[in-house]
Amino acid sequence: MEDVNAATTATNTAPKKEGAFVESLNRNNKEIRKARAEGITEDLELMYSRKIQDFRKDIRTFDRDLEDMLDMSPTNKQSLILASDFKAEDFTNERIRLMVEKRNLEIKLELAERDFEYLLGKKCP
Repeated sequence: MEDVNAATTATNTAPKKEGAFVESLNRNNKEIRKARAEGITEDLELMYSRKIQDFRKDIRTFDRDLEDMLDMSPTNKQSLILASDFKAEDFTNERIRLMVEKRNLEIKLELAERDFEYLLGKKCP
């Protein structure tokens, strides 16, 4: 009989498990603020990381576009690019436009990486 009474007493003294709703209502202010801060920080880190990766990808694309402009090879063995077909002003304007856009992206990337480190205390991967 002692074993039955001991088991009953142990069951009655075990802490009652509450549901998530009740636990949420019972959280203190510090716990609530910590949970909110973690969620906000995760969202911020994800958005900054995505934006920084997009800047890096776009800069690589501009690099390729600038290199591709230097390819003056004919489209096939039978064709040649005639000097009269080359438009120096268009070529110059397009290269400058690409370089300015690339530089603007480099500036945005630098600022975003610096701000990421400032806000989150680590470098963006």
